[in-house]
Amino acid sequence: MDINSFYFDSVKLFKVKNRGKKVKNVAYSELYNLSLPTQSLFDELKDKDFVATLLGLQKVEDNMYIIPFPALRRMIGVTLKKSLALKIEGPKVIQNIITYVLYDGTLLYEVSFRVIDYSNGKCGMSVSLVIYYTERFLKDKVKKRLEIVTMSIMENMRKVLAPYLITPA
Repeated sequence: MDINSFYFDSVKLFKVKNRGKKVKNVAYSELYNLSLPTQSLFDELKDKDFVATLLGLQKVEDNMYIIPFPALRRMIGVTLKKSLALKIEGPKVIQNIITYVLYDGTLLYEVSFRVIDYSNGKCGMSVSLVIYYTERFLKDKVKKRLEIVTMSIMENMRKVLAPYLITPA
């Protein structure tokens, strides 16, 4: 499957294109309590470039982003050598859930944000990351990539949201 010929109508399309192969998924989720107005957060999450920054992605060209992996040694060009190109489709808004679909050529990532209104300028945001893959791609290299992508996304979200986080008393 070529990354340039893939169109994101839904996760069902990923399953249709991989017919005859067993499609599995891995899910991660986190809840953030934030000192932000609900509507402004909701509006920001509808901006693809804001979400890309939130997830730690860097824009290369229109609708194409890279997620840089942590490098083990310092060298020129390490960011491009240790990165993963992704296409992003979205947002799809259903009620107060905003969903983006990311595709890297073999794996499909579905990121959903649900905004919860606590009033008084405070809100909650639950984030769900579901990674879809076929069994034939489940090799040691792909398992490691699943771990690194998830870790990179979740760590970057904590960093970006840190100034607005409400810590429990």
